[in-house]
Amino acid sequence: YPLFAAQADYFSGNTQRAWQNYLLAKTSLLNTIKELDFNFLTWLVDRNTELSNFAEADGLSRAMIQWMDTETDRFSPEARARVLLSYANIAFSRPEYPRAKALYGQIAAAKEFEGLRERDRAELRIAEVDRLTGQPQEAIGRLEKLLRRPDPFVQIEAHYQMALVKADQEE
Repeated sequence: YPLFAAQADYFSGNTQRAWQNYLLAKTSLLNTIKELDFNFLTWLVDRNTELSNFAEADGLSRAMIQWMDTETDRFSPEARARVLLSYANIAFSRPEYPRAKALYGQIAAAKEFEGLRERDRAELRIAEVDRLTGQPQEAIGRLEKLLRRPDPFVQIEAHYQMALVKADQEE
């Protein structure tokens, strides 16, 4: 019951109480994921990643990916991309940059994610990995391509990332 209460709290906007209820029953989460909402589960992955609870985030995201792979028709491309992006973010946060870059690259290259915000985020994260791993020219090249897109979100984020690359080069 605490997991369903956590989900209800999440959807009512009370994320603090949702997290507290999740903590009460997190050991039974993997047994009930198919009964819970995918957006709530993705939030749990992201929250665990934020808090450096990588084992929990990784276990849940792997279970979700396995579920998506066995019931492909049930999940939209947006839902699939969100979970895969959250999974890649775990590697980024650890920091396992080569693995993160490979996972982001899979999202960015997938035709099924064309036109989705998650694909844009994956491409921006690849540029961030390049910057953090001392590959500013690769980051700049990717960001320049992103800046040519007509999407204001992508342009703003790419400008921000470009500023970080330039600041790193000045140091």
